[in-house]
Amino acid sequence: MKKLLLGIFACALLVGCSALSVKEPSVEVQPGAQFSYSGRGAGAGVALMSTMGPVGIAVGVAIDEGIRKDLEKSAQMAGFDIVALVNSAYKENWVEYLKGDVVTIVEYGMQDVRGSDDIMSPYLVIASSDPEMMEPTEINYLMLTENEITLLSSLNDYKEDGSKIVDAFRMLLSSFDIAATTK
Repeated sequence: MKKLLLGIFACALLVGCSALSVKEPSVEVQPGAQFSYSGRGAGAGVALMSTMGPVGIAVGVAIDEGIRKDLEKSAQMAGFDIVALVNSAYKENWVEYLKGDVVTIVEYGMQDVRGSDDIMSPYLVIASSDPEMMEPTEINYLMLTENEITLLSSLNDYKEDGSKIVDAFRMLLSSFDIAATTK
């Protein structure tokens, strides 16, 4: 009789604990989204347009595309995985706020920090199937503290050491206050 009661208690305990577990959402990248760069080429394109016409804008776009490829290659060599980074941020910081089944990475990459000649920051846009999250949400350097912004690096530093891109994304994601984006 004791064994039967002990067995029933053990089963009840296992079922109860599994019911309490929080379902982790799947993190996915929106089809067509890829590492991007927003920066110097756009400004150069507008400036070149005044002398070269529409060709000037094309030159600016080509400049940004070349920089994007360099940054993406550097990040990939350092093991950059945007899905893993967002999944880690979810587990560490967002689990109590996001209740949806899917977190979608709509856009991600690097951008120039306004007011700086050379400092760059990661950014990403996420969406969630959680009905309480205002969608989509951009996460960028404006959410960092002044001290965190001083930890960001230059374009050349990011090109030379992709681990700095990974670290910058980790810092940005850990600083993001998801509670501010939910109802």
